[in-house]
Amino acid sequence: MSTKAKAKQRKLDLPSAKKRPFKKKGTSLKDSLPKETARKDLIDSTKPEPDVLTQEHLHLLKSFDHNPDFGPCIGITRLQRWNRAKDMQLDPPQEVLNILTKHPENYEVQECLWSKHNL
Repeated sequence: MSTKAKAKQRKLDLPSAKKRPFKKKGTSLKDSLPKETARKDLIDSTKPEPDVLTQEHLHLLKSFDHNPDFGPCIGITRLQRWNRAKDMQLDPPQEVLNILTKHPENYEVQECLWSKHNL
């Protein structure tokens, strides 16, 4: 084996302390990155969260059920109770209405706490 070949072999065998990504001559490293990943984290963080039902929402709805100031809740939905309280000028919480309108198909949201019980 020639000395040039041996030197080349030694270079290949030695672990490189600094590994740099491949880039074309005359371009910056930024240009070699895919454009989709360029500022993806920043873009994703600014997207609004989907309307997810949280434990805080459920707690607010249960406290609405427990509050006797808005009248009885047995036999009617939470939305009907909220509207009745609004019509009677009892000032029901707007947050409850927001949750009810964002999840119209969710039984756990629409029905009062005691709807599953035969009362």
